[in-house]
Amino acid sequence: MSEALALVVELCGKLADVQGREITVPIPADGCTAASLLDRLREGFPALAPLLVPGKVRVCINEEIVSPHGLARPGDVVALFPPVSGG
Repeated sequence: MSEALALVVELCGKLADVQGREITVPIPADGCTAASLLDRLREGFPALAPLLVPGKVRVCINEEIVSPHGLARPGDVVALFPPVSGG
């Protein structure tokens, strides 16, 4: 089992309104998938849970939108974007 390391995640839009612009979450030293990262965030930050809807929140790793299988590693730049509605 690998040691846990911290990953800083930037929150955008409504997510930042709820929890602030950045949060830190522990992840395994060998990384975790975008889907697993969202699971960890829902568990660790209950106020965010209703907004972290799979398939709706966009996960960007190193400035690229990734699939749920995209891998986030310690030191990566990670940002979450909620769905956007407009008029």
